[in-house]
Amino acid sequence: SSIEGTMLCITSFTDSLRTHVKGMLLLNPDWATDLAPFHVESAWVLGNWDEVKEVVSRSDSQTSSLVMARVLLTLRHGAPDDVQEALSKARVAIGAPITAAGPREYRRSYDNILTLHQLHELEMIHDVVRRMPLNGSTSSQQRRLTMNTLKTRLDARLNLTQPSLRAREPILGLRRAVYDI
Repeated sequence: SSIEGTMLCITSFTDSLRTHVKGMLLLNPDWATDLAPFHVESAWVLGNWDEVKEVVSRSDSQTSSLVMARVLLTLRHGAPDDVQEALSKARVAIGAPITAAGPREYRRSYDNILTLHQLHELEMIHDVVRRMPLNGSTSSQQRRLTMNTLKTRLDARLNLTQPSLRAREPILGLRRAVYDI
């Protein structure tokens, strides 16, 4: 299908970006801070969690990509209280530029608004998956219903965003990463 082809193309592009970033870092190690957002995002889209952890450990930057990477790592290994704390810190870091821009600067804040959108979806998916027991106590029909409800909610949220690859690809990439956790 065309969606599968598009996703394969995006994955291939992400892998190419990751390879390019790693090559640039070999030639210019002092660019690590500037390239960290690209590096960490390409690593999580490809599911390379060791690389995500490595990039995050070397940076205290508050770019949206690094903030999201910290949340993803906490979702993978953290206790529920740690997850809530990571989500709260992420909302503050991502929301600060929106607050600073003010209500009349929606266009300038759109990327941060999209990142908050992603953060909310990440939390939605994690909550549904975490609450769904893996043992036989929940029927496959109940699991399917729960996942269909989640899919319907996620589809509705996606339809609220700008219908462009620039706006939607990061949302879809993050969704894939969360399901991989």
